[in-house]
Amino acid sequence: MPFMKWILLLMFSTGLYPAPALFGQGPEVYKWWDPAANAFPVIGGRLEAGERAAAFDRLPVRAERSVSPKVWELSHNSAGLYIGFRTNAANIAVRYAVKGNLSMYHMPSTGVSGIDLYCIDKNGKWLWAPGSRKNGDTIEYIFPHLRKTRESGPVEHRLYLPLYTSVIWMQVGVPGEATFDPLPLSTTEKPVVVYGTSITQGACASRPGMCWANLLQQRLDRPLINLGFSGNGHLEPAVIDLMSETDACLYILDCLPNMTPAVGYSATELGSRVTAAVGLLKAKRPGTPIILTEHSGGTDHGILDTAKGNDYDRANLALDSVFSRLQADGVKGIYLLREKDIGLDIYSTVDGLHPTAKAYALMAPLVEAAIDNAIGRR
Repeated sequence: MPFMKWILLLMFSTGLYPAPALFGQGPEVYKWWDPAANAFPVIGGRLEAGERAAAFDRLPVRAERSVSPKVWELSHNSAGLYIGFRTNAANIAVRYAVKGNLSMYHMPSTGVSGIDLYCIDKNGKWLWAPGSRKNGDTIEYIFPHLRKTRESGPVEHRLYLPLYTSVIWMQVGVPGEATFDPLPLSTTEKPVVVYGTSITQGACASRPGMCWANLLQQRLDRPLINLGFSGNGHLEPAVIDLMSETDACLYILDCLPNMTPAVGYSATELGSRVTAAVGLLKAKRPGTPIILTEHSGGTDHGILDTAKGNDYDRANLALDSVFSRLQADGVKGIYLLREKDIGLDIYSTVDGLHPTAKAYALMAPLVEAAIDNAIGRR
């Protein structure tokens, strides 16, 4: 066997690769880690019940038999998924392949198909690592010059995965001399489970970490499962049933943007679906609080399209009505997050519906406050 071919074969079989192809600098050799092949589970932010059709899917494979075809398709998107590891590396590389569009007309590739890296320093402070990206059949990121936070030893990192594409495979690389330890998922903390629409899935965050659900996960510092399905948050009984399998600390039902009169939902149908969803969750998890959220749009935000604003307002009135009826019927542990408390304005959205990254940053603490009220966290 020719010497160069033998060298390449050795590198690929041992997981050691020269860095120049990624970085364009230094002949440094990197070691690579595959989170999907780890000895213990490390991919957080998803339902953990059962086998998966693909390594980075959000739903178990058995869900294909019960959820709508579109929800099943969207469940392959890696929105809300994250992995944790501890390292003292001054440079971190990530490479992966995706299925789907790299960007959308109203959302950049950094949010649609990009990744987002954070670390938590010795004082518990969250720090962000800017990355340089190279597109191709394999997407490559380099996060360089991270030495300052590592002077006292390895630190914890959290890597958020793309919001609107499906990850086929992924590897995380660090220099050969660096320490690297995957972090297991928590088995003691009950997660928050969120079921929603494109807004929950992350449109139109500029980076995965800026999606309100991921921001909330950071603020709560507990597991959070993102069941946001773009255009398909319809309070499907099959999805509610899957949610109820998870012993959550709290459920959030954020489906109203996909259940307005303009998309075919009368007040009666909306009320019926909300009532059924709350009833199913309460039947299986009677002690778990549920937050219902109003549509974050409306006519009070200075948006000139009154038809759109009125549509959102009518949906909110219908939800208010069913919420009041459930309370009158004695249903305990349900809460309503109102549109006026979310407080978006004309600078908060990309298109009158989907929030900007800045708006998501304002929304996350408001949802956190609602959770604190529901579970008595503070």
